[in-house]
Amino acid sequence: MQEKNTDFRLFYGVVVIGFITTLMLFEELDRFYYDKNHPLQVWRLITSHFVHFDSVHMLSNMFAYGLMLYLFPTTLKQQILAVTFAMIAINGYLIFSNVIVYAGFSGLVYTIPGIALGSFLQQKRYQHSIIMLVILFTYIFLISPQTHNGNITWQPNKKAHLIGLFSGMSAYYFETIKLIQELNYNKKNLCH
Repeated sequence: MQEKNTDFRLFYGVVVIGFITTLMLFEELDRFYYDKNHPLQVWRLITSHFVHFDSVHMLSNMFAYGLMLYLFPTTLKQQILAVTFAMIAINGYLIFSNVIVYAGFSGLVYTIPGIALGSFLQQKRYQHSIIMLVILFTYIFLISPQTHNGNITWQPNKKAHLIGLFSGMSAYYFETIKLIQELNYNKKNLCH
């Protein structure tokens, strides 16, 4: 079995964006996070995914993203597709929900285990799938909400995490279905 290597180019771009936003934007942060009170400032639907209300949390999210890529090798195409799906889905959730303010990178981080989970399920590696889900859900619902940072208690947007996870799975299946269709098309053309 050929080992799949992760393409870290998207990660490097995210790290650069994360460092820039972490170092420069705290004075102007209110211009970049999602705020339902400013519906005409549509750039917030993109920038809100790359800023955070706490620089330590943002840096830990970037570290987690890199670690997830190391643990669960993915292609650049899978990463871009998953992040795109997640941003569209999270933005839809923000627009149509009662969330007033949102900033965070966690939803995008969860796309990587989503891709891996899709792969595990397709390969019928159910034990790996269950272990991954137990770890992720333990973090999302038990550990993360109890995290304190000074006076700030992190109450992560659990729905953004779950949307990221399912976006990663969707990206994996979308790419797999497209590949199967291409193989069938090529096979059909070879037969004629």
